[in-house]
Parts: sequence; C-alpha cells; structure tokens
Amino acid sequence: MSTLTLQREFAAAPETVFAYITRAENVVQWWGPEGMGMKDHRLDLTQPGNWTSTLVNAEGGLHKMSGLVTAIDPPNWMEFTWGWHDGDDLRGHESRVRLEVKSNGSGGSLFVLIHSDLPDEESATNHGKGWASALSKLERMANSDSLKEKTMAEITMGISWVSVIAGAIISFLMGWLWYSPTLFGAKWAQGQGVDLGKASEMPVVAMGVQIVGLFLMSWFVGVTAVSSALFTVILATIAFTVLAYSSGLFGKKSSYARNVDAGYWIVCLIIMVLSQGVGRSLTGAG
Repeated sequence: MSTLTLQREFAAAPETVFAYITRAENVVQWWGPEGMGMKDHRLDLTQPGNWTSTLVNAEGGLHKMSGLVTAIDPPNWMEFTWGWHDGDDLRGHESRVRLEVKSNGSGGSLFVLIHSDLPDEESATNHGKGWASALSKLERMANSDSLKEKTMAEITMGISWVSVIAGAIISFLMGWLWYSPTLFGAKWAQGQGVDLGKASEMPVVAMGVQIVGLFLMSWFVGVTAVSSALFTVILATIAFTVLAYSSGLFGKKSSYARNVDAGYWIVCLIIMVLSQGVGRSLTGAG
C-alpha cells in the first residue's frame, strides 16, 4: 500500500479553510482536477455520512467516486473513505483520506492532505496529480477570500462608529447653518444662480446624497484615525476641495460661492477629526 501526502499554506484563517473543505456549496467549487465538470454530487462533509460525486471530463467521460465521512473534528481535521466506481457502477478498492487544518502562526492556515491505503505507487502518483490540480483551485478560493477579509478588516477594524456617525451628523447640521441666510446662504445662492426657497421645498434627494457622502467621508477619517494617517485624510480632503473648486470655475459660479463651498468641506474635515479625537479619547482607543 502507498500513502500520498500534500501540504499547502493558505492566507485564509483555519476556520475559513475548514468551511471550504467540508461545506457542500464550497467543496463543489474546488473538487476535482482543473477542466473537470460536476455532473452530480452529495458532498456535505460537515458530519459523518455517505458522500458521492460524478465528474465529467472534456470528452464527456464520467468519473464516479464515493465514500463515507468517518470522523470529523471541526475546525482541525476530518477523515473519509474513498473509492472509484467502474463503468458498471461497481465500487473498487477503498482508500482513506485525512484533511488537516492548523494555524500557520501568522493568521493563515497550514493544510495537509494524507491519502493512504492506495494500492501502489502508480496510483499514488495519479491521485497526487489530481489532488494537486484540485488544491490549486482551493488555494485561489482561500487566498481570494483572505483578501476580502483583510480588505474589510482594514476599513472596519478599530473604527469608532459613534465618532463616524457623530461627525457625519454634525457636519450635516453644520451645512444647514452654513448655507442658511443667517450665514452665507443668500449670497451663495446668488453666486450659484439658485433660489434657496422655503424649508418645505428643500431637495430631499440631494440631502440624502449629502448625508451619505458625509458618512463616507467621516468613515474615511475614522479609518485614517486607526492607522494614525491624519495627513492622508487632510491631503485627500484638500484634493477634493480643489477639484470641487475647479468644478465651480467650469460652472461659472461666483468666487464667493466657490469659497463658501470650499470652506464648508474644510470645516467638515475639522469636525470629523475632532469627533474622532473626542470619541477615541473617551473610549481609550488609539
């Protein structure tokens, strides 16, 4: 009898990788060599029980295999039997497969596949080629998912959401005051070529877009607060303000209107930075 052992290192966490190698909706995405399709399957490997799958090659040939999940210890390892079926659907020699997942010590996973009780070295070599091809698909899945996880962690981990929301709301309310007749609204409206109108005539859609934009800006400030990249958000805000100012030039707005708009965005930045500072001071973060 021969034994085949393959080892891979994935960027995804062990829990994620274990879900990939046991849950049917994930298994079908990497099961089988490259270029093989899936005709039918029962590949729920999350608990002891029977499994089966039929692969289809490029010429339409069918390759059926089946077995039994014999033991499982989430998210560490699982074992199942393996046997190929012939053209008459008779199951042949039975071998055993063990899949192990452990932490690699840096947030990723060390994956080990052990296929034992294979009849000879030729069988081990052929199975090795098939498994290597399948694991290439699994590796792409795991690393792609890890990138998504890292991206989401980068923009959410350590964020003070209270500060983000407070910064957005205060900036929005400041906009009401900033563009009101009490401050700069009347002359700004003349420079824009618009009519301020009554409160009941305020453009609801524009206000909705404004609050979404302010929330995203405040979120960006929150992300830079976590990474202590204050100058990054200052640079980004200045760049946006300059672009908005140039847009005003193209739109032939008055210099007063352009200055009011630019001033508002600078004030919003100050509000959001202060909101982050106060919020993180109160929570002891950063």
